[in-house]
Amino acid sequence: MVRRQVEVYAVRAGDAAGGSGWSCGSGYLLGGRLVLTAAHVVCPTGDPAAVVRVLVEGAGQLAGRVVWHRHDHSDSDSDSGGGGGGGGGGGGVDVALVVITDAGWVPPGWRHRPRWGRLVTSRPGQRCAAIGFPAVVATPARRDTFHAVGVVNPGALDKAGLYAVEVTNPPEGPGVDGSRWQGMSGAAVTCRSVHGGEVLIGVVAQDPAGFDSRRLTAVPITTVATDPEFVRLVTEHTGAAMVIEPVELAGLELPVQPAESPAGLLRADVAETPFRPRPELSALQQWCRDGAWSGVRLIAGPGGQGKTRLARQLATDMQVEGWSTVLLADTATPEQVAVLGEVSGPVLVVVDYAEGRTHQLTAVLAALGAAEARVRLLLLARTAGAWRTDRVDPHPQLAILGDDRIVVDLGPVEPAPAGRGDAWRQAVVAIAAGLGDLDGYRHLDWAAVAAGLVVPALSGDRFRTILAVHTDALAALLQTADPVTDAGGRADGGADGGAGGGAGGAGVVLLEHESRYWSRVADRFGVTLIAATRRRLVAAATLWGAADPDQAHRVLDCVVPRIDGDSRANVADWLATLYRDGERYWSGLTPDPLAETLIAATLAGPYPGLISDTVGAVEGGQLEHGLTVLGRAHPQYPHLAAAITDTIVAAGAAGAVAAIAVAPRVAQPQPLLDALALLAPTLDLPDLQTVDQALPRYSVLLARAKVEVATVLTQRWRHAVASDRTANLPDLAMSVNNLAIRLAEVGRRGEGLAAAEEAVDLRRELVAGNRDAYLPNLAGSVNNLAIRLAEAGRRAEALAAAQEAETFYRELAASEPDIFAADLAAARELVSELSGPDA
Repeated sequence: MVRRQVEVYAVRAGDAAGGSGWSCGSGYLLGGRLVLTAAHVVCPTGDPAAVVRVLVEGAGQLAGRVVWHRHDHSDSDSDSGGGGGGGGGGGGVDVALVVITDAGWVPPGWRHRPRWGRLVTSRPGQRCAAIGFPAVVATPARRDTFHAVGVVNPGALDKAGLYAVEVTNPPEGPGVDGSRWQGMSGAAVTCRSVHGGEVLIGVVAQDPAGFDSRRLTAVPITTVATDPEFVRLVTEHTGAAMVIEPVELAGLELPVQPAESPAGLLRADVAETPFRPRPELSALQQWCRDGAWSGVRLIAGPGGQGKTRLARQLATDMQVEGWSTVLLADTATPEQVAVLGEVSGPVLVVVDYAEGRTHQLTAVLAALGAAEARVRLLLLARTAGAWRTDRVDPHPQLAILGDDRIVVDLGPVEPAPAGRGDAWRQAVVAIAAGLGDLDGYRHLDWAAVAAGLVVPALSGDRFRTILAVHTDALAALLQTADPVTDAGGRADGGADGGAGGGAGGAGVVLLEHESRYWSRVADRFGVTLIAATRRRLVAAATLWGAADPDQAHRVLDCVVPRIDGDSRANVADWLATLYRDGERYWSGLTPDPLAETLIAATLAGPYPGLISDTVGAVEGGQLEHGLTVLGRAHPQYPHLAAAITDTIVAAGAAGAVAAIAVAPRVAQPQPLLDALALLAPTLDLPDLQTVDQALPRYSVLLARAKVEVATVLTQRWRHAVASDRTANLPDLAMSVNNLAIRLAEVGRRGEGLAAAEEAVDLRRELVAGNRDAYLPNLAGSVNNLAIRLAEAGRRAEALAAAQEAETFYRELAASEPDIFAADLAAARELVSELSGPDA
């Protein structure tokens, strides 16, 4: 493999001293014939040298030509022999591009294109490296490579607009012939990405005086990344546009996985289909540009509506304006997220599937709130429902989520058939090009296939989402060029043959072609299972997912119980390879609507026992994933209501906990709530306590479920008290008190009042036996009774109860003021309210 690091030489004829000779420096092969270097290496007198040579390892000296340069001289630029030595710390751009013109040289092919980056925070100690050809390793026979390593502290040379590279393995200070760094100029400065690979952030320009060879200065690549000609040349030779990555934020994102099957071409992160204009984009751009320091928006819309594509387009547009953008990974930890608080420039953070990621949002909002730059948080979710407010432990920073003013309801990008037709035609052309890059499809003339297709009638609600239009376009291409023999089935058992987000005819066609992909990959892993079993396994992996091989193997043991250990490992790895998201071991089929079609079809026909066979082997996170898939698919496939019930009931307490988490996230949660109500009476006391602890403190959506659980839990404690009153009375009292509150929350105030009175009686009995231990609980129950009496219109009794609660809290606060001061203040406020003129 040819090294990207090369030597660069240029004739210095007629320099300022009247002499001549060669300027020598370093360079970096970007792609094609294009070399990145320092301008003063190849333009030693200010203009491009007449003779340029590039020494490539294994190819010798090759002729080159300067095709672009920029050298903004500073008054401290002095450089001996192109080596970056002797100068001060002045600023200025010093970058050039050289094209190798030697006709006999064949450009090497690299697997990965160069990646570009910049430092975007004030965080010091950013590790970096540069490989060049300095004098310190030069001999009469050759200039060898030197791998300099060090750190960049973004606060250094800020006025000059340069990077100061503090080298940790420097050569000795300047020798009698000048800097020992001579020849290092032009070397690419790179940072190592957390996901692997190098990110190019700058070009070595100088060895400034005063640092004894321990520092190099580099020109940030961002200083030239806005030059149209520079960008054009890079794009032409590398085959990719320049995208500047925020280096310190790379750990917050997941690398984009390339599409390896037809369905993968529909993913928003890799789709090459043109972005269809929509007014929401300009509104979001203006939101980013306005003067506010911070802001939050929530884009809500059904699957396939284009939420992720809109967010990615916004991110691309804001990158052009100098913003850093982050599409936050679900795996990003609070410690990693904290770096957002140190950004030194504007940043846009996008959180997809936000309805299932409130566990991250506290850390994200805290970090963004600490930043000194403009920050924007864009959330994407299928619904703007109860997930915004229903949490077990409400946090003040999440209060913004409940503000309806942040919600943008995303409508169809193309509501009319004419616009859908234009989108369909664009998609056909773009997807055809992508199909030509996939294994198993390269032998077909996709451009000719695309040219022969006629736009169909795209009327009806099933084409309201842009993904449905694209799915139909992909299916038309596949079925025309390489038809499947059985594409007339109906995934929902009765829907028409449309393409509603992957449903119906288009969805069936696409699933059949995906099955061919499954077979090709299975052959590589030596998986010889029949097609029907492979389909069951893909459905199981899609439904449950798996965080690691152990979770995957437990599911496999249920679907293919007689498989041996080695074969099971091969099958697990096969399924892991099919679809990868960089987070989970098993990711499952994407896009989501197509996955939902697969699950609905599997449960309706060939494998109705998928859930009953496997639910006993999955863990909490997998249950949440499975219920999320089923809950999202249910509106399109009503028969999945039974599958939701089966999952929750079969999984017991774990299923109930998962249902509690998922219900606020889906558009139609009733099947989950019904299953909760069905399951609760069947649970034993420990399981009921587990479910009760999982219920959010405040929730309108789950209020009735909270009553049902509290009612059964109280019944269980009554039975326990009957056998051992002394041991179980405190728990019964607590359960009755909670039941009183929950009954009142759903409007059953009479029952709530009766329960509140019982709770007070039970806790008076406990206080009689141990006042110090149970007085706080009695005070709370009496205060609760006062509220319930007030709601019933019994104001005098309510006032008496409130005054008694105040007396109890006064006693408690006298001995422990830090603990009970707030309770005492609240009790006094209630007494004041009940004894006022309106009482």
